[in-house]
Amino acid sequence: RGPSRGQAALLAGDPETGGSLQRRVLEREAGAVGAEPPPLPTRPDDTAGSLSERLAEEAGALLARSLPLLLGGARRPAALARINRERALASASAH
Repeated sequence: RGPSRGQAALLAGDPETGGSLQRRVLEREAGAVGAEPPPLPTRPDDTAGSLSERLAEEAGALLARSLPLLLGGARRPAALARINRERALASASAH
């Protein structure tokens, strides 16, 4: 859904939305997905602004988890996605 994923989800009445960390390529939405957090539920009282804020928080957390892996040499999107999934599951089970 491009850069307006939150607004598109609200307009469509989607129950959840989210984002991903993708490898940049020339075509839009065509890069390999390197990391993807769990879907973010939309709320009945969400506005474009409130949902954008929550998506930005999720994006920051995803980048914080992924950047050390990328800097450490995890270049293949599949490997990065697997490591991020494992860390997210470990973090969720710890809470």
